[in-house]
Amino acid sequence: MDNYWTFKVFINEKGIDVIDRWLSRLPPGDRAIIKRRLAYMKKVEVWEPPLVKKLQGKRNDPIYEVRISGNNVEYRPLGFYGPGEKEFTLVIGARKKSGKSRKPSWEPSEARETAKKIYEIIQQDKDKYIGEYNEDK
Repeated sequence: MDNYWTFKVFINEKGIDVIDRWLSRLPPGDRAIIKRRLAYMKKVEVWEPPLVKKLQGKRNDPIYEVRISGNNVEYRPLGFYGPGEKEFTLVIGARKKSGKSRKPSWEPSEARETAKKIYEIIQQDKDKYIGEYNEDK
């Protein structure tokens, strides 16, 4: 089956693939779960919840969370559709913690705001800040 989607990643000012760096710091089992989910998503023509969900609030526009359950952890890599057709750019890796008695919290706590700032940086120079997602690493 052919891929419908291509994942891109944010490359920071130092030339570092921030998604690869985030993945490399996760437990191997969780890293494998995330990579399997992204590989699966590449083959799905239309993404709907629970695969992805748009972050609420105008200040978060156009950021989406990719929803992945790890080993007792809810991973939420954040990104946006584009820059090209059938492309999705991952900009920051995050986790979301929620409980019955409290509002969900993010790790890092400023993940949503950072994702929006990265989106704005990328818009200034897509060639400089966007790289290919390497699923083999």
